[in-house]
Amino acid sequence: MRFALKIGIIFLQLEVWGMRVKKIWTKELFICFCLAVILFVPVHTFAEEKREWRDEVIYSIMIDRFNNGESKNDKQLDVGNLEGYQGGDIRGIIKRLDYIKEMGFTTIMLSPLFESEKYDGLSVRNFQKVNEHFGTENDVKELVNEAHKKGMKVVFQFPYEENEQQLIDSMKWWIKEVDLDGSYVIHSEKKPRAFWDEVQKDLRKVKKGFHIMTKEDNEYYKKIVESFSKADMSVKPLYDVSGKEEEFATFLDNQETKRFARIAKENMYYPPSRLKLAITYLLTSPGIPNFYYGTEIALDGGDAPDNRRLMDFKSDEKFMQHITKLGELRQARPSLRRGTFELLYDKDGMSILKRKYKDEVTLVAINNTKETKKVSLPVSTIGEKQELRGLLEDEIIREENGKFYLVLKREESNVYKVSEETGVNWFFISLIVGVNVLFIAFLIAVKKKRSSV
Repeated sequence: MRFALKIGIIFLQLEVWGMRVKKIWTKELFICFCLAVILFVPVHTFAEEKREWRDEVIYSIMIDRFNNGESKNDKQLDVGNLEGYQGGDIRGIIKRLDYIKEMGFTTIMLSPLFESEKYDGLSVRNFQKVNEHFGTENDVKELVNEAHKKGMKVVFQFPYEENEQQLIDSMKWWIKEVDLDGSYVIHSEKKPRAFWDEVQKDLRKVKKGFHIMTKEDNEYYKKIVESFSKADMSVKPLYDVSGKEEEFATFLDNQETKRFARIAKENMYYPPSRLKLAITYLLTSPGIPNFYYGTEIALDGGDAPDNRRLMDFKSDEKFMQHITKLGELRQARPSLRRGTFELLYDKDGMSILKRKYKDEVTLVAINNTKETKKVSLPVSTIGEKQELRGLLEDEIIREENGKFYLVLKREESNVYKVSEETGVNWFFISLIVGVNVLFIAFLIAVKKKRSSV
Protein backbone atom coordinates (compact mmCIF):
# COMPACT_ATOMS: atom_id res chain seq x y z
CA MET A 1 0.00 0.00 0.00
CA ARG A 2 2.77 2.42 0.94
CA PHE A 3 4.78 1.49 -2.13
CA ALA A 4 1.74 2.14 -4.35
CA LEU A 5 1.35 5.56 -2.72
CA LYS A 6 4.98 6.38 -3.39
CA ILE A 7 4.70 5.34 -7.02
CA GLY A 8 1.60 7.53 -7.22
CA ILE A 9 3.64 10.50 -6.00
CA ILE A 10 6.21 9.85 -8.71
CA PHE A 11 3.49 9.68 -11.35
CA LEU A 12 2.11 12.98 -10.07
CA GLN A 13 5.56 14.53 -10.38
CA LEU A 14 5.86 13.18 -13.91
CA GLU A 15 2.49 14.69 -14.75
CA VAL A 16 3.73 18.10 -13.61
CA TRP A 17 6.85 17.67 -15.72
CA GLY A 18 4.71 16.63 -18.66
CA MET A 19 2.76 19.88 -18.37
CA ARG A 20 6.04 21.77 -18.49
CA VAL A 21 7.44 20.14 -21.61
CA LYS A 22 4.03 19.65 -23.21
CA LYS A 23 2.57 16.53 -24.78
CA ILE A 24 5.40 16.03 -27.24
CA TRP A 25 7.64 14.69 -24.50
CA THR A 26 5.13 12.25 -22.90
CA LYS A 27 6.69 9.18 -24.50
CA GLU A 28 10.21 10.20 -23.53
CA LEU A 29 9.17 10.93 -19.94
CA PHE A 30 7.50 7.55 -19.65
CA ILE A 31 10.68 5.85 -20.87
CA CYS A 32 12.69 7.78 -18.25
CA PHE A 33 10.29 6.74 -15.51
CA CYS A 34 10.42 3.08 -16.51
CA LEU A 35 14.21 3.22 -16.58
CA ALA A 36 14.25 4.74 -13.09
CA VAL A 37 11.98 2.05 -11.73
CA ILE A 38 14.13 -0.69 -13.27
CA LEU A 39 17.28 0.82 -11.81
CA PHE A 40 16.04 1.71 -8.34
CA VAL A 41 13.14 -0.59 -7.45
CA PRO A 42 14.12 -4.05 -6.19
CA VAL A 43 12.29 -7.01 -7.64
CA HIS A 44 10.21 -9.05 -5.16
CA THR A 45 8.74 -12.41 -5.97
CA PHE A 46 5.80 -13.69 -3.99
CA ALA A 47 4.97 -17.37 -4.27
CA GLU A 48 1.28 -17.81 -3.54
CA GLU A 49 0.71 -20.48 -0.92
CA LYS A 50 -1.45 -23.41 -1.93
CA ARG A 51 -4.74 -23.22 -0.01
CA GLU A 52 -5.09 -25.98 2.55
CA TRP A 53 -7.80 -26.89 5.06
CA ARG A 54 -5.76 -25.44 7.93
CA ASP A 55 -6.19 -22.06 6.19
CA GLU A 56 -9.98 -22.15 6.49
CA VAL A 57 -12.25 -20.29 8.91
CA ILE A 58 -15.65 -21.96 9.23
CA TYR A 59 -19.05 -20.41 9.85
CA SER A 60 -21.34 -23.17 11.14
CA ILE A 61 -25.08 -22.80 10.50
CA MET A 62 -28.12 -24.44 12.01
CA ILE A 63 -30.21 -24.12 8.84
CA ASP A 64 -33.64 -23.86 10.47
CA ARG A 65 -32.49 -21.05 12.79
CA PHE A 66 -30.46 -18.84 10.46
CA ASN A 67 -32.54 -16.98 7.88
CA ASN A 68 -35.91 -17.49 6.15
CA GLY A 69 -35.43 -16.80 2.44
CA GLU A 70 -38.43 -18.61 0.95
CA SER A 71 -41.94 -18.57 2.44
CA LYS A 72 -43.19 -21.38 0.17
CA ASN A 73 -41.45 -24.03 2.27
CA ASP A 74 -42.76 -22.67 5.60
CA LYS A 75 -44.65 -25.85 6.48
CA GLN A 76 -45.78 -26.78 9.98
CA LEU A 77 -43.90 -23.92 11.61
CA ASP A 78 -44.04 -23.72 15.38
CA VAL A 79 -42.44 -20.32 15.93
CA GLY A 80 -41.36 -19.82 19.52
CA ASN A 81 -41.09 -23.53 20.25
CA LEU A 82 -37.40 -24.34 19.86
CA GLU A 83 -38.23 -28.03 19.43
CA GLY A 84 -40.13 -27.21 16.22
CA TYR A 85 -39.38 -25.67 12.83
CA GLN A 86 -38.73 -21.92 12.79
CA GLY A 87 -38.48 -21.27 9.02
CA GLY A 88 -34.79 -21.03 8.17
CA ASP A 89 -33.86 -22.47 4.77
CA ILE A 90 -31.22 -22.77 2.04
CA ARG A 91 -32.35 -19.66 0.18
CA GLY A 92 -31.96 -17.70 3.38
CA ILE A 93 -28.30 -18.72 3.50
CA ILE A 94 -27.77 -17.78 -0.16
CA LYS A 95 -29.04 -14.29 0.64
CA ARG A 96 -26.54 -13.96 3.49
CA LEU A 97 -23.38 -15.26 1.80
CA ASP A 98 -21.90 -11.78 1.47
CA TYR A 99 -22.60 -11.15 5.16
CA ILE A 100 -20.61 -14.29 6.03
CA LYS A 101 -17.77 -13.62 3.60
CA GLU A 102 -17.31 -10.00 4.72
CA MET A 103 -16.50 -11.20 8.24
CA GLY A 104 -13.57 -13.18 6.85
CA PHE A 105 -15.09 -16.67 6.80
CA THR A 106 -13.89 -18.93 4.01
CA THR A 107 -16.10 -21.99 4.55
CA ILE A 108 -19.71 -22.54 5.56
CA MET A 109 -20.78 -25.67 7.39
CA LEU A 110 -24.45 -26.68 7.23
CA SER A 111 -26.36 -28.72 9.79
CA PRO A 112 -27.77 -31.94 8.27
CA LEU A 113 -30.05 -30.87 5.41
CA PHE A 114 -31.35 -34.33 4.54
CA GLU A 115 -34.91 -35.63 4.79
CA SER A 116 -35.31 -36.12 8.52
CA GLU A 117 -37.73 -36.42 11.41
CA LYS A 118 -36.72 -33.11 13.05
CA TYR A 119 -35.27 -29.69 12.27
CA ASP A 120 -31.82 -30.67 13.57
CA GLY A 121 -31.45 -33.36 10.89
CA LEU A 122 -30.02 -35.98 13.23
CA SER A 123 -32.65 -38.66 12.52
CA VAL A 124 -32.10 -39.07 8.78
CA ARG A 125 -34.65 -40.87 6.65
CA ASN A 126 -32.95 -40.38 3.29
CA PHE A 127 -29.42 -39.02 2.82
CA GLN A 128 -30.06 -38.24 -0.84
CA LYS A 129 -33.15 -36.08 -0.41
CA VAL A 130 -33.35 -32.51 0.90
CA ASN A 131 -35.61 -31.76 3.86
CA GLU A 132 -38.66 -30.09 2.30
CA HIS A 133 -38.63 -27.42 5.02
CA PHE A 134 -35.21 -26.27 3.79
CA GLY A 135 -35.79 -26.19 0.04
CA THR A 136 -34.85 -28.29 -2.97
CA GLU A 137 -31.78 -29.94 -4.44
CA ASN A 138 -31.61 -27.08 -6.94
CA ASP A 139 -31.45 -24.65 -4.02
CA VAL A 140 -28.50 -26.60 -2.62
CA LYS A 141 -26.75 -26.58 -6.01
CA GLU A 142 -27.24 -22.83 -6.24
CA LEU A 143 -25.89 -22.32 -2.72
CA VAL A 144 -22.71 -24.29 -3.42
CA ASN A 145 -22.26 -22.62 -6.80
CA GLU A 146 -22.68 -19.11 -5.36
CA ALA A 147 -20.33 -19.91 -2.47
CA HIS A 148 -17.69 -21.15 -4.91
CA LYS A 149 -18.03 -17.97 -6.97
CA LYS A 150 -17.16 -16.04 -3.81
CA GLY A 151 -14.16 -18.26 -3.11
CA MET A 152 -15.87 -20.09 -0.24
CA LYS A 153 -16.08 -23.82 0.45
CA VAL A 154 -19.15 -25.74 1.61
CA VAL A 155 -19.20 -28.56 4.17
CA PHE A 156 -22.22 -30.72 5.06
CA GLN A 157 -22.72 -32.30 8.47
CA PHE A 158 -23.52 -36.02 8.24
CA PRO A 159 -24.86 -37.89 11.31
CA TYR A 160 -22.93 -41.12 11.81
CA GLU A 161 -24.73 -44.06 10.21
CA GLU A 162 -24.28 -47.67 11.37
CA ASN A 163 -24.48 -48.64 7.71
CA GLU A 164 -21.13 -47.07 6.94
CA GLN A 165 -21.18 -47.84 3.23
CA GLN A 166 -24.48 -46.00 2.88
CA LEU A 167 -22.91 -42.97 4.56
CA ILE A 168 -19.87 -43.09 2.27
CA ASP A 169 -22.01 -43.56 -0.84
CA SER A 170 -24.14 -40.58 0.21
CA MET A 171 -21.06 -38.37 0.48
CA LYS A 172 -19.96 -39.46 -3.00
CA TRP A 173 -23.45 -38.75 -4.31
CA TRP A 174 -23.43 -35.18 -2.97
CA ILE A 175 -19.93 -34.56 -4.31
CA LYS A 176 -21.12 -35.53 -7.79
CA GLU A 177 -24.47 -33.72 -7.53
CA VAL A 178 -23.47 -30.37 -6.04
CA ASP A 179 -19.63 -30.33 -5.98
CA LEU A 180 -19.44 -30.60 -2.17
CA ASP A 181 -16.05 -29.67 -0.64
CA GLY A 182 -16.09 -31.52 2.65
CA SER A 183 -18.06 -33.32 5.33
CA TYR A 184 -18.23 -33.23 9.10
CA VAL A 185 -19.26 -36.54 10.65
CA ILE A 186 -21.31 -36.17 13.82
CA HIS A 187 -20.34 -38.83 16.39
CA SER A 188 -17.40 -39.89 14.24
CA GLU A 189 -15.70 -41.14 17.43
CA LYS A 190 -17.62 -44.40 16.96
CA LYS A 191 -14.92 -45.31 14.46
CA PRO A 192 -11.14 -44.76 14.79
CA ARG A 193 -9.49 -41.87 12.96
CA ALA A 194 -7.63 -44.36 10.75
CA PHE A 195 -10.98 -45.50 9.36
CA TRP A 196 -11.94 -41.96 8.36
CA ASP A 197 -8.50 -41.38 6.84
CA GLU A 198 -9.15 -44.31 4.51
CA VAL A 199 -12.62 -42.99 3.69
CA GLN A 200 -11.10 -39.60 2.88
CA LYS A 201 -8.59 -41.21 0.50
CA ASP A 202 -11.47 -42.96 -1.23
CA LEU A 203 -13.52 -39.75 -1.53
CA ARG A 204 -10.54 -37.82 -2.90
CA LYS A 205 -10.67 -40.14 -5.90
CA VAL A 206 -14.06 -38.55 -6.59
CA LYS A 207 -12.98 -34.98 -5.76
CA LYS A 208 -9.41 -33.89 -5.21
CA GLY A 209 -8.90 -32.15 -1.86
CA PHE A 210 -12.17 -33.36 -0.32
CA HIS A 211 -11.85 -33.22 3.45
CA ILE A 212 -13.55 -35.20 6.20
CA MET A 213 -13.76 -33.44 9.54
CA THR A 214 -14.30 -35.72 12.49
CA LYS A 215 -14.40 -35.01 16.20
CA GLU A 216 -13.71 -31.40 17.18
CA ASP A 217 -11.03 -30.54 19.72
CA ASN A 218 -13.11 -30.77 22.92
CA GLU A 219 -10.06 -30.35 25.17
CA TYR A 220 -9.34 -27.02 23.46
CA TYR A 221 -13.01 -26.05 23.89
CA LYS A 222 -12.98 -26.67 27.64
CA LYS A 223 -9.77 -24.70 28.16
CA ILE A 224 -10.72 -21.70 26.02
CA VAL A 225 -14.00 -21.38 27.92
CA GLU A 226 -12.15 -21.59 31.25
CA SER A 227 -9.55 -19.05 30.12
CA PHE A 228 -11.81 -16.32 28.73
CA SER A 229 -15.31 -16.64 30.21
CA LYS A 230 -13.95 -14.76 33.23
CA ALA A 231 -11.08 -12.34 33.91
CA ASP A 232 -7.59 -12.79 35.38
CA MET A 233 -7.18 -16.35 34.10
CA SER A 234 -3.91 -17.81 32.87
CA VAL A 235 -3.79 -18.84 29.22
CA LYS A 236 -1.15 -21.52 29.91
CA PRO A 237 -3.57 -24.49 30.28
CA LEU A 238 -5.17 -23.48 26.97
CA TYR A 239 -1.80 -23.00 25.28
CA ASP A 240 -0.73 -26.48 26.42
CA VAL A 241 -3.57 -28.09 24.42
CA SER A 242 -3.30 -25.78 21.39
CA GLY A 243 -1.58 -26.75 18.19
CA LYS A 244 -1.71 -30.53 18.45
CA GLU A 245 -3.49 -30.79 15.11
CA GLU A 246 -3.50 -27.92 12.60
CA GLU A 247 -6.51 -29.49 10.84
CA PHE A 248 -8.55 -30.02 14.02
CA ALA A 249 -11.64 -27.82 14.31
CA THR A 250 -11.40 -25.45 17.28
CA PHE A 251 -14.47 -23.73 18.71
CA LEU A 252 -16.01 -21.63 21.48
CA ASP A 253 -19.41 -23.31 21.36
CA ASN A 254 -21.57 -25.42 19.05
CA GLN A 255 -25.02 -26.95 18.69
CA GLU A 256 -24.36 -29.37 21.57
CA THR A 257 -22.94 -26.93 24.16
CA LYS A 258 -24.05 -23.88 26.08
CA ARG A 259 -23.33 -20.64 24.28
CA PHE A 260 -20.05 -19.03 25.35
CA ALA A 261 -22.03 -15.82 25.94
CA ARG A 262 -24.26 -17.65 28.45
CA ILE A 263 -21.28 -19.01 30.39
CA ALA A 264 -19.70 -15.53 30.55
CA LYS A 265 -23.04 -14.15 31.73
CA GLU A 266 -23.30 -16.82 34.44
CA ASN A 267 -19.82 -15.76 35.58
CA MET A 268 -21.16 -12.19 35.92
CA TYR A 269 -19.20 -10.74 32.98
CA TYR A 270 -20.25 -8.72 29.93
CA PRO A 271 -20.37 -11.34 27.11
CA PRO A 272 -19.10 -9.19 24.18
CA SER A 273 -15.95 -8.19 26.10
CA ARG A 274 -15.26 -11.83 26.97
CA LEU A 275 -15.97 -12.93 23.41
CA LYS A 276 -13.60 -10.38 21.86
CA LEU A 277 -10.67 -11.83 23.79
CA ALA A 278 -11.67 -15.45 23.15
CA ILE A 279 -12.12 -14.79 19.44
CA THR A 280 -8.70 -13.15 19.25
CA TYR A 281 -7.14 -16.33 20.62
CA LEU A 282 -9.34 -18.59 18.47
CA LEU A 283 -8.40 -16.83 15.24
CA THR A 284 -4.68 -16.62 15.97
CA SER A 285 -3.98 -20.09 17.40
CA PRO A 286 -3.39 -23.33 15.43
CA GLY A 287 -6.42 -25.22 14.18
CA ILE A 288 -9.44 -24.58 11.96
CA PRO A 289 -11.65 -22.02 13.76
CA ASN A 290 -15.29 -23.07 13.70
CA PHE A 291 -17.74 -20.26 14.54
CA TYR A 292 -21.26 -21.24 15.55
CA TYR A 293 -23.79 -18.88 13.95
CA GLY A 294 -24.70 -15.99 16.24
CA THR A 295 -21.33 -15.80 17.98
CA GLU A 296 -20.77 -12.52 16.13
CA ILE A 297 -23.75 -10.98 17.95
CA ALA A 298 -23.04 -12.67 21.31
CA LEU A 299 -26.20 -14.76 20.91
CA ASP A 300 -27.33 -16.15 24.25
CA GLY A 301 -28.42 -19.72 24.95
CA GLY A 302 -28.19 -22.50 27.50
CA ASP A 303 -28.29 -26.24 26.86
CA ALA A 304 -29.95 -27.54 23.68
CA PRO A 305 -32.35 -26.52 22.26
CA ASP A 306 -31.92 -23.11 23.94
CA ASN A 307 -28.53 -22.75 22.22
CA ARG A 308 -30.31 -22.91 18.85
CA ARG A 309 -32.18 -19.64 18.97
CA LEU A 310 -33.16 -17.64 15.89
CA MET A 311 -30.40 -15.54 14.38
CA ASP A 312 -30.69 -11.76 14.76
CA PHE A 313 -28.75 -9.73 12.20
CA LYS A 314 -28.74 -6.58 14.34
CA SER A 315 -25.20 -6.42 15.63
CA ASP A 316 -22.81 -4.23 17.60
CA GLU A 317 -20.72 -2.45 14.96
CA LYS A 318 -17.48 -2.34 16.99
CA PHE A 319 -17.79 -6.01 17.91
CA MET A 320 -18.34 -6.94 14.26
CA GLN A 321 -15.38 -4.80 13.20
CA HIS A 322 -13.17 -6.70 15.64
CA ILE A 323 -14.19 -10.06 14.14
CA THR A 324 -13.90 -8.78 10.57
CA LYS A 325 -10.44 -7.32 11.16
CA LEU A 326 -9.22 -10.55 12.75
CA GLY A 327 -10.62 -12.53 9.83
CA GLU A 328 -8.79 -10.28 7.38
CA LEU A 329 -5.54 -10.58 9.33
CA ARG A 330 -5.78 -14.37 9.46
CA GLN A 331 -6.08 -14.51 5.68
CA ALA A 332 -3.40 -11.88 5.06
CA ARG A 333 -0.78 -13.33 7.42
CA PRO A 334 0.11 -17.01 6.89
CA SER A 335 1.84 -17.11 10.29
CA LEU A 336 -1.60 -16.89 11.94
CA ARG A 337 -2.64 -20.09 10.15
CA ARG A 338 0.58 -22.06 9.91
CA GLY A 339 3.95 -22.52 11.55
CA THR A 340 5.09 -22.39 15.16
CA PHE A 341 3.16 -21.21 18.21
CA GLU A 342 4.99 -20.02 21.33
CA LEU A 343 3.88 -18.52 24.64
CA LEU A 344 6.25 -15.63 25.42
CA TYR A 345 4.53 -14.18 28.49
CA ASP A 346 1.71 -15.25 30.80
CA LYS A 347 1.01 -13.62 34.14
CA ASP A 348 -2.23 -12.85 36.00
CA GLY A 349 -4.35 -12.82 32.85
CA MET A 350 -1.94 -10.93 30.59
CA SER A 351 -0.44 -13.04 27.80
CA ILE A 352 1.73 -12.61 24.71
CA LEU A 353 1.99 -15.31 22.06
CA LYS A 354 4.24 -15.63 19.04
CA ARG A 355 3.44 -17.13 15.64
CA LYS A 356 6.16 -17.73 13.06
CA TYR A 357 5.94 -19.10 9.53
CA LYS A 358 9.01 -18.94 7.31
CA ASP A 359 10.31 -15.36 7.74
CA GLU A 360 7.00 -13.91 8.94
CA VAL A 361 6.59 -13.25 12.68
CA THR A 362 3.40 -12.12 14.40
CA LEU A 363 2.78 -11.41 18.09
CA VAL A 364 -0.62 -11.65 19.77
CA ALA A 365 -1.17 -9.77 23.04
CA ILE A 366 -4.27 -10.36 25.19
CA ASN A 367 -5.07 -8.43 28.36
CA ASN A 368 -7.63 -10.57 30.16
CA THR A 369 -7.61 -8.39 33.29
CA LYS A 370 -9.56 -5.48 34.78
CA GLU A 371 -6.73 -2.96 34.50
CA THR A 372 -4.22 -1.57 32.00
CA LYS A 373 -1.10 -3.72 31.72
CA LYS A 374 2.45 -2.89 30.64
CA VAL A 375 4.78 -5.72 29.65
CA SER A 376 8.43 -5.54 28.63
CA LEU A 377 9.99 -8.02 26.23
CA PRO A 378 13.79 -8.25 25.85
CA VAL A 379 15.24 -7.38 22.46
CA SER A 380 16.55 -10.94 22.22
CA THR A 381 12.94 -12.14 21.99
CA ILE A 382 12.02 -9.83 19.10
CA GLY A 383 15.35 -9.22 17.39
CA GLU A 384 17.63 -6.24 16.88
CA LYS A 385 16.61 -3.37 14.61
CA GLN A 386 13.00 -4.59 14.65
CA GLU A 387 9.72 -2.88 15.48
CA LEU A 388 6.20 -3.98 16.38
CA ARG A 389 3.40 -2.56 14.28
CA GLY A 390 -0.12 -2.88 15.73
CA LEU A 391 -2.65 -4.33 13.29
CA LEU A 392 -5.86 -4.34 15.36
CA GLU A 393 -5.05 -1.06 17.08
CA ASP A 394 -2.65 1.11 15.08
CA GLU A 395 0.62 1.74 16.92
CA ILE A 396 4.37 1.34 16.47
CA ILE A 397 6.57 0.00 19.27
CA ARG A 398 10.33 0.40 19.00
CA GLU A 399 13.15 -0.77 21.22
CA GLU A 400 13.87 1.32 24.32
CA ASN A 401 17.05 0.51 26.24
CA GLY A 402 17.09 -3.09 25.07
CA LYS A 403 13.38 -3.74 25.63
CA PHE A 404 10.03 -3.51 23.84
CA TYR A 405 7.18 -2.16 25.98
CA LEU A 406 3.64 -3.29 25.18
CA VAL A 407 0.75 -1.46 26.85
CA LEU A 408 -2.82 -2.76 26.64
CA LYS A 409 -5.98 -1.43 28.24
CA ARG A 410 -8.24 -3.73 30.26
CA GLU A 411 -10.00 -6.46 28.27
CA GLU A 412 -8.22 -5.48 25.06
CA SER A 413 -6.07 -7.37 22.57
CA ASN A 414 -3.79 -6.52 19.69
CA VAL A 415 -1.92 -8.30 16.92
CA TYR A 416 1.56 -7.07 16.02
CA LYS A 417 3.56 -7.44 12.86
CA VAL A 418 7.29 -7.83 13.55
CA SER A 419 9.30 -6.05 10.87
CA GLU A 420 12.51 -4.15 10.26
CA GLU A 421 12.63 -0.82 12.04
CA THR A 422 11.65 2.11 9.86
CA GLY A 423 13.40 5.46 9.96
CA VAL A 424 14.36 7.84 7.20
CA ASN A 425 13.30 6.10 4.02
CA TRP A 426 16.53 6.42 2.08
CA PHE A 427 15.27 4.09 -0.62
CA PHE A 428 12.36 6.33 -1.51
CA ILE A 429 14.51 9.45 -1.32
CA SER A 430 17.08 7.86 -3.64
CA LEU A 431 14.28 6.85 -6.00
CA ILE A 432 13.00 10.43 -6.22
CA VAL A 433 16.53 11.80 -6.65
CA GLY A 434 17.26 9.21 -9.31
CA VAL A 435 14.18 10.09 -11.33
CA ASN A 436 15.02 13.79 -11.08
CA VAL A 437 18.61 13.19 -12.23
CA LEU A 438 17.39 11.22 -15.22
CA PHE A 439 14.87 13.92 -16.06
CA ILE A 440 17.50 16.68 -15.90
CA ALA A 441 19.83 14.60 -18.08
CA PHE A 442 16.99 14.14 -20.52
CA LEU A 443 16.29 17.90 -20.69
CA ILE A 444 20.01 18.64 -21.25
CA ALA A 445 20.11 16.10 -24.06
CA VAL A 446 17.02 17.62 -25.67
CA LYS A 447 18.47 21.13 -25.39
CA LYS A 448 21.75 20.02 -27.02
CA LYS A 449 19.82 18.30 -29.79
CA ARG A 450 17.81 21.47 -30.49
CA SER A 451 20.92 23.69 -30.53
CA SER A 452 22.64 21.39 -32.99
CA VAL A 453 19.74 21.58 -35.45
